[in-house]
Amino acid sequence: MVWFKASDDCLYDRNGEDTVTLMRLMMDHPTTLVFDTVSDDEGTPYKITLINDRVLLDSAIQNLTLTNVINIPGGTFSGNTALQYISLPSITYLHPGIFSGCTSLSEVSIPNLLAVPDDAFNMCGLLQTISFPNATTVGNSSFDRCSSLRIVSLPNAMTVGIQSFYRCLSLTSVSLPNVTNIGELAFATDAGASNQLHTINGTGTTNNVYIPKIRTIGFAAFLFNTLVSVHFPPSIMEIGHVAFLKIESTPMDVFFYGQIPDIAIGDMKNRDNIFFDGCCFYRINPATGLLINDIATIHYYNEYQSSRLGILAKTSILMDRPTIRSTSTTTLFQNTMYSGSGTIRNYRIKYKR
Repeated sequence: MVWFKASDDCLYDRNGEDTVTLMRLMMDHPTTLVFDTVSDDEGTPYKITLINDRVLLDSAIQNLTLTNVINIPGGTFSGNTALQYISLPSITYLHPGIFSGCTSLSEVSIPNLLAVPDDAFNMCGLLQTISFPNATTVGNSSFDRCSSLRIVSLPNAMTVGIQSFYRCLSLTSVSLPNVTNIGELAFATDAGASNQLHTINGTGTTNNVYIPKIRTIGFAAFLFNTLVSVHFPPSIMEIGHVAFLKIESTPMDVFFYGQIPDIAIGDMKNRDNIFFDGCCFYRINPATGLLINDIATIHYYNEYQSSRLGILAKTSILMDRPTIRSTSTTTLFQNTMYSGSGTIRNYRIKYKR
């Protein structure tokens, strides 16, 4: 190992013919730093592609750009309270928890990141907007308790993990046009602290959600939300227990497109049917903690024809049976499962051909 002091007064170690590793910062470094290329005593240029595992630990840098760095050691920035801005244009992979607890971090640019790791940005309380155009997965608790986060753009994400955006109280708009699976408690908040989420995938309608490729939504994924309209595509297969349970507010309208939903116990699986339990669209009275009778209206569009809109059921826990209505005289329904004693525990509605 042969270190050398470069033109920027930092110490480097050669790791290739024209690349180096940043080993030590200058003694009195400024709060804004850009690491791109450096030259040795002979004027030979090198790209800075790696950094030592402790060189930036607990540093006072506020604004940092690492233009050519391709790997950052785990724990490099975790708990750093000085960092405000980070740019990593060459990074495709990050270690779990890499920016966890960076309480001053407000802006991030990592355009080529392929996956957001677990706990990546949790408790980054000043982060307001995130955009990862190439990320296909969002890890567990990756943005947990990012209390200022408002806008999320993840155009290629297919999986959102458990508690990914849990307790993001300022969240208003999310872009997830390709997501197929949303994990447990992904967008949930605590009782009495609903987030402001009103748009998913830019439908343009307040409190409106349409997730065009979704297949599964986990337990309590949108717990204590403020949504009033949710649209499900033909791909939907399962909606978890209390997935959309909310504090007392406007009852929810739920739309299914292209097929008829089966409403049943949440852990039942059947590839030919959609399953969700009767509690997933409940509302709660905050004063009493009791379930509210007037819960949700479930609609369907058969084969995407708006003229075929039918109201499947008003999911009231005190009704003897679901109320079945349809605007189409050729569409027939049959109740095949409901409990006795005047209380619906769960029920299934099957399309009769």
